[in-house]
Amino acid sequence: MDNMGKTGGFTLIELVFVLMLLGLLGTFLFYDQGGQEIPLRAQAEQVASDIRYVQNLGMTKGARYRINFSNSCVSSETACYWISNADDTVKISNPASNADEVALTHNITLLSTHSALLFNGKGAPFSTSGTAITSNAVITLSLPGETSRTIAVNPETGYVVVQ
Repeated sequence: MDNMGKTGGFTLIELVFVLMLLGLLGTFLFYDQGGQEIPLRAQAEQVASDIRYVQNLGMTKGARYRINFSNSCVSSETACYWISNADDTVKISNPASNADEVALTHNITLLSTHSALLFNGKGAPFSTSGTAITSNAVITLSLPGETSRTIAVNPETGYVVVQ
């Protein structure tokens, strides 16, 4: 017998069917998490990413840039943060949203050990007074009645991690 036409693989219809089932299963798992853990985790990852962006901005431009944190921004009346030059006189548009301020969603509150973090041309973190930070800078995002997520910035390396 000649088996030239058969390769033993799946047909296109079978593959599409399996992909549709995986998509539906993924959708149900995403919405079946309960609570607000997914938005909280996503928001923490976004803040950490923006901290890394400010650090990279300082290193590529060879100047100090800062990320500022507030629990009550004028434009949104919620917790927010923004990127600016070293003395906070010029706001820099956030690369993800093209906005001057990023408001936290889902009533997430923000608590930070520093009102702002500055990064120099070497990527080292500083406080607003211009002194190098000596312990982890900690930014905590939380939801009322839910768990919280902590973002830590290492004082020596500037390494940013979400816990």
